[in-house]
Amino acid sequence: MLGTAEGATVGLLDGVHGLGDDLWSGSERARVVELLAAGTLVSTDPPMRELSRRIFLTKAQAPGGPSKHATITVRIKELLRAGFIDEAGALAAQATLTNDPEFSRVQADALLYSGRSEDVCSDRTATRLSSGEPFWVELRAYCASTSGDTALVDLTLAVLNAGDGDKAFEVLFRDVLTGEKKSPPAVDRPTALHVYLLRKVGLPVPRWMAAPGGTPENLFVIRDSRNPLPVRIAAAERIVATGAVSASELKTLADAEVFPLSEFADASVRAETLPFFAGQILLRSAAKVARQNQKAQLVQEALELGEKHNLLPLVAVMQSDNLIALMPSHGSYAPQFVRALVLSENPVAATRWPVTGSLQTSVMLLTDDGRSYQAMASYVNELSGKGFVADGDAKALVLEIADALGKLPPDIALKAAGILGQPWSGQRPNATAVSEISEAAITHGRKGEALLLIMEQIRKIGWKHMAPDASAQLIRQVAALGQKSMAEGFACEALMLYEPPPPLQMKPVP
Repeated sequence: MLGTAEGATVGLLDGVHGLGDDLWSGSERARVVELLAAGTLVSTDPPMRELSRRIFLTKAQAPGGPSKHATITVRIKELLRAGFIDEAGALAAQATLTNDPEFSRVQADALLYSGRSEDVCSDRTATRLSSGEPFWVELRAYCASTSGDTALVDLTLAVLNAGDGDKAFEVLFRDVLTGEKKSPPAVDRPTALHVYLLRKVGLPVPRWMAAPGGTPENLFVIRDSRNPLPVRIAAAERIVATGAVSASELKTLADAEVFPLSEFADASVRAETLPFFAGQILLRSAAKVARQNQKAQLVQEALELGEKHNLLPLVAVMQSDNLIALMPSHGSYAPQFVRALVLSENPVAATRWPVTGSLQTSVMLLTDDGRSYQAMASYVNELSGKGFVADGDAKALVLEIADALGKLPPDIALKAAGILGQPWSGQRPNATAVSEISEAAITHGRKGEALLLIMEQIRKIGWKHMAPDASAQLIRQVAALGQKSMAEGFACEALMLYEPPPPLQMKPVP
C-alpha cells in the first residue's frame, strides 16, 4: 500500500540555481512520478528542455504518498533518456535507497554510462555482492579485479561460464586484465557495463550497440570520430527527436557528409523520401552551394519538413547560417524565414526582412522595439469594434503575450481590458487540466507539479493551434512561478509557431 520508499534528498541545483527545497512538499508522489515520466525533458524544445532540466536537478525533498516508483529512479532514468548522462551520473552518485531493485539498476547504469569509476565499485552498487543476475555478477567480477581479489574473480567467472556466457563481456574483461584492445563480438542485449568497459579500454562504442540501445549508446557512437560517418549519422537519426544531440553537433555531422554535385539536382524530391535527419543533411548541403533563389527554396523546404516532424525550432538552428546568407527580400518565403531566424536566436537578422502585420509587431515586441506599442494600440482599436478584423487572432495573440510578459503599456492595457482573456479560436487545455494547473500554481509546495502540468499541456497541444488566450495564460503562469526567462522563451515560440485558423467561409443563402 505504501509503495516504494525514498532515500535522502539529492540534487545538483540548490539556492539561486534551483527551484527551492519545497518544490514538491505539497504534491502527491504518484502524480509527480507520472508527470516526471511524461517526456517534457526528452524534447528538442529549448525552453521546455531547460525548464525540465532545472526541475529534475533541483535538490528538494521528495513528495509524500504511495508510489510504485521512487522519484529519484524516474529522475535518473529520464535524464539518461534525454542525454544528460553526466548529470544522471552525478545524481546517482548522491543517492542511497535500499531494497529497491529498480533503483539499484538505474543507479548502476547511470554511474557506468557517466564513467564514474570512483563510484562504480562503491557501496552505491552493493547489489552486485548478492544478486545472481548476470549483469550484477559481471559487475562483481570487474570490481573484484580492481581490488585485486583474484579468488573472487575466478569464482565469479566460473559462475558465468556455467551458463551460456556473455562473449562480449568475456572479451572486454580480458582486455581490462591484459591491457589489450580486442573488439568484442555483438550481443543481443548490450548493457551499460559493456559501454563502460569499452570506454575503459579505449575502444569506440560500436554500431551494434547503438541500434538496440538507448540514448546513451547512440550518443557515444555519434561523438566518437573513430566510428564511420554513416554509422554516426544513423545513430543521430535514431535519437534526433530526444533533443540529446545539439543542433551544433547535428550541423557538424551534416557538414562532414560530402555529396557529388549531381545529387543536388533533385535534392528537394529526394529529401521527401529520406528519413528526417538524412533529408535535412541533403537540403542543408545543397543550400550551401546554391544561388540565392534556389537557396531560398531549399531552406524553405527544410523548414517545412521540420514543421511536418514537429521539429521546426531545431531545423531553424540547423539552417540558421543558410538563412543569414540569404539576401532579405519580399516574397512568400519571408514570413517563414523571419520566424525561423527568431527561433534560432537571430532576431536582429530577422528585422532585416520586409514583413508586415502581426508578425512584424511580434518581432518588434520580442526585440523590445518601442514601435510595437503603436501597432498594439491600433490592434486594440480594431479588435474593440464589431466588424471583421483581418488577422484578428494573430493580433490578439500579440496583445495577450505582451500582457503576459508585462510588456503591454498601462494605457494600452486599460483600453484592451475587454479584449484580453476572452476565448479566441483554437485549441486549449480542458477544464480539468486548467483547474489542476491553477490549484497547483497557488498551493505552497506544488511549484514543480504546476510547471510540469503546464509543460505537459504545451507538449500535447503545441503552440501552432493553441488559442491566443490559452497560450498567454500558460506563459503568465510560468512567469508567476518565478520562471520569467523561461516564460520569455515560451512566448517567443508561441508568437513564431502560431498559425491562425482560416477565416470562416460564408455559405450563400439559397
